[in-house]
Amino acid sequence: MKMERKLKRKICLIFIKYSPWVIGLYYLVLSILSCYGINLFIFNEIFGITAITILLVTCLSLILEFCIWHRLPLYYSSLIEIINGIDYYLTIPLSNKFMLIIYLIIFGIFILIGAYTKNKNNVKRKRSNTSI
Repeated sequence: MKMERKLKRKICLIFIKYSPWVIGLYYLVLSILSCYGINLFIFNEIFGITAITILLVTCLSLILEFCIWHRLPLYYSSLIEIINGIDYYLTIPLSNKFMLIIYLIIFGIFILIGAYTKNKNNVKRKRSNTSI
């Protein structure tokens, strides 16, 4: 019984830890496909992600004290969700190609921030190991 409980906890932690990456990848793929006019309704039905889902996973990652590395895709997804909402309700006067360029620039910025934070954490870890 105790082993089963540990297994459930481990699976839950793995899901919470890596689902932000799946959500971020979902938004990137969806942005690229929509630029070319490809709307896969099955894709939306299977992976349909709402702001509530992003908020829930963000709260769980904060409660479980995950590092910024695992929260960056959630911040990216939140920003893309906000831009999509503004575009839907206020209609941003840009073509699909320019919107894709904006999405890719935002993705690139988040990749650079992620690389910086990952490198910063590795440097801190190396310094703490060499000072012993």
